[in-house]
Amino acid sequence: MASRPPQPTDADRAIAYVKKSRPRQVTHHEMLDMIFVNAMLRQDDTPKASRTAARLLRRKPQLVQEVWKIFLETGGTVTKPDPTMDMSTRTRLPMTPTIVSIIQEFVRLRRQDRVRTVAKDVAHFLRAQRILCFDPESDLSTEAALWSTQRVLAKLGYKRGKKKESLGLR
Repeated sequence: MASRPPQPTDADRAIAYVKKSRPRQVTHHEMLDMIFVNAMLRQDDTPKASRTAARLLRRKPQLVQEVWKIFLETGGTVTKPDPTMDMSTRTRLPMTPTIVSIIQEFVRLRRQDRVRTVAKDVAHFLRAQRILCFDPESDLSTEAALWSTQRVLAKLGYKRGKKKESLGLR
């Protein structure tokens, strides 16, 4: 008779679930956990506290040591923005009442002066106000910022402007 493989325990399933669900990039909250566990272990005078914290948190010891070192040097943590192809996460505009009123006021002032306003104008205005971050030298960054600005303008009810077609000869 063939023997059955051992059934995974609840702990094994939990560990597998966390490994599968956790993002590869270390989040700010995970860094806080690393610092907290490291500090607690050091308070208890645990030998090799960073290695123990790494084993408990299922992260590489070098990573935990690096986070602890940065915390000791700066008193905080440093996280990088999520890497994305078109930087859409970094340039996404939140639909807060403040931003909505800023955009509406900008468009209203431009209409009073009878100046045509396009999404590019709004995006550069928001960049000047330090609301939207993008690099005007980078085509990808600028395109992503324009897409997010166009989405916000569409949600606010602004229609996309189209050039008037010439009547031509009939």
